[in-house]
Amino acid sequence: MLSVIMVVILYQAILPSSTALAKDGVDNSTIAGIEIVSTKKSEIQSLLSTEVAKWKQNDIVVQGTTAKVLIPSDYFTFDINKTIDKYISLTSSPWY
Repeated sequence: MLSVIMVVILYQAILPSSTALAKDGVDNSTIAGIEIVSTKKSEIQSLLSTEVAKWKQNDIVVQGTTAKVLIPSDYFTFDINKTIDKYISLTSSPWY
């Protein structure tokens, strides 16, 4: 099981992707679980940058029954601008 988790983590670290989703029927949308209340790109950038900086303060711990692995948080990259552009694209046009 630990090897599967490591493969997924390494895949994400080596081949990062940007994904943003917008759901219908909710008051506010989210990016990576962070509630987005503004429609201004600069405010969204500031919010996401702050949250990513907080997240990166600690390494990732992957623990299985026989091993514990620490993965440095700087192994992960975030393309905040591309993610915000995708988010704006998804939320600016009606779903219908």
